[in-house]
Amino acid sequence: MREHLTAAVIAFATLLPFESYAKDWELVRTQGKMLLVVVDKAKEANEQIYQDAIRALCVPGKICSIQFWSDRRHVPSNWPMTDAQSDALVASYMKNPNSGFEQFLLSCLIKNDPDKCFR
Repeated sequence: MREHLTAAVIAFATLLPFESYAKDWELVRTQGKMLLVVVDKAKEANEQIYQDAIRALCVPGKICSIQFWSDRRHVPSNWPMTDAQSDALVASYMKNPNSGFEQFLLSCLIKNDPDKCFR
């Protein structure tokens, strides 16, 4: 099942215009149901980049969890992530259509909005 989900997500992501996809963000790997994405460091404050990734990677009507980094070296290759990997996290997105929960948070180091940031 996991392999099918991963293949479906990657196949769906490849439907994006390659030029935009390659420049702004990249799905690096999955960890269970969580998608691990790297964004262009120069664009890490641009919320549209995250929204583009969310729109491309999340299947409508399904639970979706995405963690974002702007430095590929910090994207975890296994779980649990280290403190350094957690500290390097720049954004987080979670949606559960079953409960109506949806939350997008940026690191407070990028956008200091106490109601919409973490750390």
